Amino acid sequence: MDKVKTVVIQILIGVVLLEILLRCLYFQKIGNDNFAITSAFKSIAFRRTDNYRDRLIKNHNLICPDSAKVNADIVDEVIASNSFEYAPWAEFKLIDFEGKYVNSKGFLRKSDPWIHFGRGADTLKIFFFGGSTMFGFNITDKESITSAFINVSNEKCPDCKSIKVYNYGVLSYYSYNELMLFHHLLTINQRPDIVVFLDGLNDLFMVQASGKRLPWYYFRLKENIYNSKDSTLSLFQLHPGQTSTSAAEGAINNYMENVSHIRKLSGAFNVTPFFFIQPVPYYNYPGRKNDPVVDSSRNEIIEYGYTVLKSFCDSTQNMYFLGDILSHETKPPFIDEIHYSPHMNRMIAEEIFKRLQIKLVP
Repeated sequence: MDKVKTVVIQILIGVVLLEILLRCLYFQKIGNDNFAITSAFKSIAFRRTDNYRDRLIKNHNLICPDSAKVNADIVDEVIASNSFEYAPWAEFKLIDFEGKYVNSKGFLRKSDPWIHFGRGADTLKIFFFGGSTMFGFNITDKESITSAFINVSNEKCPDCKSIKVYNYGVLSYYSYNELMLFHHLLTINQRPDIVVFLDGLNDLFMVQASGKRLPWYYFRLKENIYNSKDSTLSLFQLHPGQTSTSAAEGAINNYMENVSHIRKLSGAFNVTPFFFIQPVPYYNYPGRKNDPVVDSSRNEIIEYGYTVLKSFCDSTQNMYFLGDILSHETKPPFIDEIHYSPHMNRMIAEEIFKRLQIKLVP
């Protein structure tokens, strides 16, 4: 009996020491959970990759069988390029990476092609902003939305004005990150004629980040500068007593404020802005139950948030809702849990082209 008590006491002491260690080393004392051990367990489950590379290759072979011979090489470049570094004024960006399938430098992802040779001496510059879906995570340079946009322009409007596209999509960016980057580019005299924003997923998915206007890597940057540490998992979670509805409404209010600031900036610099609410697997996607790669879990914040965002969309304000284009989709629209397949990027590019075409015709 004494041995049992000793073991129990040792376990309790171990748990207490582990709790203290986790609070000191990583998790803040006040968070979404009462105990740092709970947050640590959630974080480990959240970050678990279970043969991430093998899973991505399997998905590529399933969704893109025509490129089966090179899918492993594509995935290797995707993984190798998926790191970040500090960037002045914008806080973080992807590392510069040069490969056969994935290329990025500064804030730009390579588009292939990136120029439409049309009519007239002038060339329109179109900046595209968004998160990982705009960047084209898990696909090649040639398969991104911006590359598809040029292909659509070449096919549907060969006599349109000449166009150059610039893919400023950055993994983990949401509308406030994009606003800051857009402002920075204008400040250093990098001005487009047209600017396109594709948002919705990250503003509602990272609801505490967008609600507080924090970047995804806030806690890691805070850790390095102030030696104060936390778990980024809290950016995705509801606070105690917070509902999905209130969280979504707070994130949407901030998103609409960001849109308003972008419109004012665009007006000051004579830029025409367009806003698109992107399709997501959590809203109006009946085929999700049979989709072999997409995230099958529910997200009540996004489900509710998209019904609100849809009501805000107004073509007279160049704001369009693409959340319903999955309602009758039969081909695989996703390459992994949330990122688009080449087929889906083509669909989105066509939708964007429809709305921009009036600006592209000489």
